[in-house]
Amino acid sequence: MKLVWMASAFFAVAFGIIVLLKYLFLAQYDIEGVRASSALVGALLVGKVVVILNKTSLGTRFRASAVALDVFYRSIIYSIACLLVVFGENVVHGWIDTGSIGSGVSHVLHAFDGNRFAATGVCVFLSFMVYNLFSELARHIGWKETLALLFGRRGNDKASAP
Repeated sequence: MKLVWMASAFFAVAFGIIVLLKYLFLAQYDIEGVRASSALVGALLVGKVVVILNKTSLGTRFRASAVALDVFYRSIIYSIACLLVVFGENVVHGWIDTGSIGSGVSHVLHAFDGNRFAATGVCVFLSFMVYNLFSELARHIGWKETLALLFGRRGNDKASAP
């Protein structure tokens, strides 16, 4: 359960940054419509799903390979899954608004903005890359050591200097 909360907190910050970037870009054109609440709910769901997927064959397929390959693979798979869920969520909203699922899909496809989709996809992918990299680091040296490495005070260790 602790892992779920840690992952959810990470994705809440990451998705919050994505929402902030969208808000700032849209504000340039006096456009409103960014929902921060959906980022928070998404972070809670993604946090749980990522922890579960990391325990399945989908999340462990490249565990014996180089860490970079494993992290990249999981980031691609998780990003695709995330974007499909967002697409599905938009279809449901379109279905509710229009009254039929076909019209909902048509509504989503008509409102599709490739640039916004690509920008969101890149941000989501990078969020997964960072999360997966740190989860691999923690898997190898432990969460306590990882957090100490990232947030602890650094000593004046001259032996480790290049």
